[in-house]
Amino acid sequence: MKNIEVVRAWLAGQAAVNGGATLRTDGRSLWSYDLLIGDSAVGESRHFCLDYRGEVSHTTSCHIWLCVRLSVPLIKPPRFLVEQAKSQLSTDWPMEVK
Repeated sequence: MKNIEVVRAWLAGQAAVNGGATLRTDGRSLWSYDLLIGDSAVGESRHFCLDYRGEVSHTTSCHIWLCVRLSVPLIKPPRFLVEQAKSQLSTDWPMEVK
């Protein structure tokens, strides 16, 4: 499944995962790798994406901007999620080439 299809499934409340399993949703939350990038309010059709601005990998940034292309509003993430994003970025980068 393509990334844009995963985001559309999330907006429709359906579970989906992309081909590389880097973007996934259970229909409520949207994850890039193991980082929460989007959520929806329980019982509502309101969705939002977290704006990490420079705190995440290039791939995660691309996942977030797919949401923006589909008119999902960005909000500032809670501090603990920013710290999680930074720690993941520092441990995943530079990527080891095998």
